[in-house]
Amino acid sequence: MMWSVGHVVILVAMGGCWGDGYFAWEGPDTREHRPPRKPKPKPRGRRSDRPRVGLGYKGLAYDERPVVEPKPKKAKPSYPVRLKYSLKGHRGSIYAVEFDWEGDYLLSAGEDRQIILWNAKDGDMVKTYPINHSGDILCLLIAHDRKYFLSAASDGKIFMWNTVKGTVTRALMIPRFAKPNSLSWNEDESILACGTEDGQIHIWDLKSRNSKPIQSLRQASGAISSVVVDQPVIIAGSADGSARMYDVRTGKLVTRNFGGPAIGSIRVSKDKRLFLVSCLDNTIRVIDRETGDQLMSYKGHENCKYRIPSLFSNDGSLIVSGSEVQIP
Repeated sequence: MMWSVGHVVILVAMGGCWGDGYFAWEGPDTREHRPPRKPKPKPRGRRSDRPRVGLGYKGLAYDERPVVEPKPKKAKPSYPVRLKYSLKGHRGSIYAVEFDWEGDYLLSAGEDRQIILWNAKDGDMVKTYPINHSGDILCLLIAHDRKYFLSAASDGKIFMWNTVKGTVTRALMIPRFAKPNSLSWNEDESILACGTEDGQIHIWDLKSRNSKPIQSLRQASGAISSVVVDQPVIIAGSADGSARMYDVRTGKLVTRNFGGPAIGSIRVSKDKRLFLVSCLDNTIRVIDRETGDQLMSYKGHENCKYRIPSLFSNDGSLIVSGSEVQIP
């Protein structure tokens, strides 16, 4: 039934069929509800395992949807990228800095003839040693067990120090009081070699108590800038542009000339197969130890005036070097 009152239309449903498919009645709540729809089962498994039912994302079937892989996180560099400490305690230039084998401590020395032991983890000064040298300290070398260390100075003397007591236990004399440029010893620290400014390599037997070297090598025509003892071989780089390899057992000498530029430093790789040679022509060269062939050369830094060493990283994947000018 329908009445019209003004502009209001009133409908009274006395019973009938609505468009949604069920009946509604007046009076008590006796309405019949249609049964609830059963939810569709959700597909399980990966997208590639889902059935091809209709079209999905951008008109593609479900199993063909592009899978977005997560972006890989950037690996943190394994080498230092920022300044950690500034160690202040010397008065004058610093010529030698040496870490121990564990990397926990380091020694520094230089123009003020003072040797300082530092804690490398927190930057604290641990100990200072008496001034016994009469010249600038140019080289330092720490024993594997850290019980003693060596210092070499421009006064032509090499001192062996007791690390804990701070006393000199032994003194070695460099012939003609030559200026030392490099110190190195073998793995058991029984053989010591020193390269000097006058182009000689002096060798000591540390098991004996003799202060004089047991042998001196004089083949170089320029200053010895770097020496490495890799028993039974001694490798040396010189300002005459040649790298020399001495076999102590056989007395054999192998010379490799790089065409003129002075050699600033030589390092041996961890597997003992390669030499890293820094030359004063802005070039770092990698040399095969067995054949003497040049395998690689690197440029990009500037090094033509000063003796700047270069190093292999611990895993051998990186080569680290300084530069005379700032690299942009």
